Amino acid sequence: MIDPARDFTRRRVLSVLAGGIAAGVAWPTAVAAARCAQEATAPAKSTTDASEWAALSAVLDSHQVAYDAPSTISNTTSFSPDGPLMGNGTVLAFMGGDRRTQRIHISRTDMWEDMSASNRDVHFTGFGGFSISSATTTDGVFGYRQDLPTAQLTAVSEAGFRTRTWLSAVENLIVSEISNSTARELGVDVLIWTMPPSSSVNTITTTSTGHDAAHGIAYATKEARSDKYDWSVNAAVAVRVLKKTTTYTTVDASTSKLSFKLAAGETVTLVAAVEGGKDSPTYVQDATATVLARSNASVLASAEGTHRAWWQRYWMKSHIQLAGQSRTLERLYYGQLYQLGCALAAQSEHNAGLATALFPWTAHANPAWQGDYTMNTDVQRPMHVSVGANRTDHIANYSRVMEDFWEVGRSLASDPAVLNDLVRGTGHPTFTTGIRGVLFPTHIGPWGSRTEYFRGPNDFWHSPSNGASAVVPLVKYWRYTRDATYLSATLYPMLKDLAQFWEDFLVWDAGRSRYVVYGATFETASQHHNPILDLMACHFVLTSAIEAGAALRVDAPDRARWQQILKQLSPYPTGKIGSGPGTGVTTFVEADGVAPKSYNNPEVIHGTYFFNAIGMSDLSDAERVRSFITYLQTWNSDKAMRAAVAATTVGADITKLVDSISANIINPAPGDWVGMRNNHTYGDIGASIYLGFVHNSLLQSDEGFVHVFPNWYKDQQASFTRLRANGAFLVDAAQDQSGTVTSLSILSEQGLRLAVFNPWQGVVPRVYENGVQISATKSTNSLGEVYTFPTRAGATYALKR
Repeated sequence: MIDPARDFTRRRVLSVLAGGIAAGVAWPTAVAAARCAQEATAPAKSTTDASEWAALSAVLDSHQVAYDAPSTISNTTSFSPDGPLMGNGTVLAFMGGDRRTQRIHISRTDMWEDMSASNRDVHFTGFGGFSISSATTTDGVFGYRQDLPTAQLTAVSEAGFRTRTWLSAVENLIVSEISNSTARELGVDVLIWTMPPSSSVNTITTTSTGHDAAHGIAYATKEARSDKYDWSVNAAVAVRVLKKTTTYTTVDASTSKLSFKLAAGETVTLVAAVEGGKDSPTYVQDATATVLARSNASVLASAEGTHRAWWQRYWMKSHIQLAGQSRTLERLYYGQLYQLGCALAAQSEHNAGLATALFPWTAHANPAWQGDYTMNTDVQRPMHVSVGANRTDHIANYSRVMEDFWEVGRSLASDPAVLNDLVRGTGHPTFTTGIRGVLFPTHIGPWGSRTEYFRGPNDFWHSPSNGASAVVPLVKYWRYTRDATYLSATLYPMLKDLAQFWEDFLVWDAGRSRYVVYGATFETASQHHNPILDLMACHFVLTSAIEAGAALRVDAPDRARWQQILKQLSPYPTGKIGSGPGTGVTTFVEADGVAPKSYNNPEVIHGTYFFNAIGMSDLSDAERVRSFITYLQTWNSDKAMRAAVAATTVGADITKLVDSISANIINPAPGDWVGMRNNHTYGDIGASIYLGFVHNSLLQSDEGFVHVFPNWYKDQQASFTRLRANGAFLVDAAQDQSGTVTSLSILSEQGLRLAVFNPWQGVVPRVYENGVQISATKSTNSLGEVYTFPTRAGATYALKR
């Protein structure tokens, strides 16, 4: 077992010294402008305050990840493994292996290939990695540790060696220090491999190995090809052991080996680079050049300082502190946030330019569900929740994937045969021509590719809502940053297309004077009128398009027409529970004419939170959601996380929610997919919706006002710092163990008008702008008093009793 204090002092010193080192990040212009504006107006404590960082890093240290036995989950699971994680948004790695061999499994976000079997198009695939082992028999111990503040892994092997490994946040570089902890010489082998094609039917993906004898570099390559889309992803992993004479061996077509002797007590440094990308002609040269450029101690020390500084800035963007029984939830929160930092936020200077798909950490040739971008709310969840956590760096890559598919989606909407497949069996009138706008299937790949192989209604699961899901994180990004450049150049054209799709797709029911949606219930083939998720998606698209068009002051006639459609859109379907618990209670149901029943993965849950369909101030609708969750929601499943985030959004009992999360997700032993891993992650990054649960319990802002601690315990201390809110506001707040708010401070980034729900109902608060008292206007809504006042960009506003 590794000593928890190992390397602690050195790490802290390096973290503080590295605080001012800047990391180079490539960004599209539209998103870069907003990011620079945010950093320019951020509070002084956001990245440099040593006392705040010391306190935060102590909290992170209290949630360290330690493995004293190999995971029971296979390294090659088609779901997510259980092991220490690293990543920079392009290269992702986890540590696996056994008690004697440490294996670093590597994947890349752009590693996609054909799978000819079953007529599938493309799927995400594992890449390769390297392993460190020794055949020498020793009496060593075993253990892995994942350090959250610095994103490094330390490990000991029963073979008698220790390692300290980090994957740079800003370079496609992995560095591992290997130390002989015994009193005798060890023979060490480093195997470098890439993963063969996923299927024996696939004859176009190739692997190879090689050796640069002059520099002692071994490498392995993979060319993941697609003949349907005429591209390949060419990548190489190159490895060098510094200041060591190594022996090179070719093991097979995808594996090579470096061998060397390690004296008693000796430490050497292994440098690995993972370079390449889509149609890269220089991937081997790039990988070996990166290794050569990082082959001396001073350069590596600088690179590590930059890496640590990036992670310090990442952690300081926002943080929370919970107390009492909620410490377990805090541990989960930071584990999920670390995962998103590795998978989404870190940006390599050789960026693959793609968003992370569902299973980014994989040592499998074909992860579950093709490892792809699953459009019916799965892949969007991590993108969505990280905006509220004040981490928006990933939006550029996610937006690019959606933009690349946009014209494909336009072609699907314009094809009457596709539309008739979509609505087959629903009663929708037959399409004789295509319609305007964009239609997304349920699964897509990168660069405008598709991953479904059905080529029929199962491509869409009868759901017209996938295009709406596609833009949910983009709408949230704009609402929470007010990036006007991104809105005008990218988002509003998307919203206009989607609004036109719904205009043409809706059917007018003259008998009821209502617009009707013909579709299916979520992830089923049951056809109904007015599925609630589709109605919520349509409402979200039209509302967002109206809001965005008004912000740009364009398309007033379109906005008026969309507003009229909203007024005449069918209401969300409801029904009364007929028997058992809750008999006679009115609740939402999946579609018109469907009786209330028990659900595992219901549309009510997805739409309430994901499409912002219902909030806490919508009193009657919120009660219907609470009734749905109380009487109909199935909790003993992996969908408990989705129910919880919707439930807290409408003010369901926080104690019961956390108890349900603990019983169904946190406490049970992890399985191959479901269950919480030792490193506080789950079976896929979509489970990071737990951040949404915490955020919406501590802060809500999508109903037109900032509401702190809207659904939190009244007998626990809690605080949060720099959570992001609608309107481009960064919010700090704390409450004491009686549930009384003791501090509330808000930074305005864009100078918009700010409305705040009074945390001391019945007591008039004082409002201060940069320490100077200003006036505010009082109003009331269904929940209570709200105070509104103008703001200036860059100013900080405090509310006090």
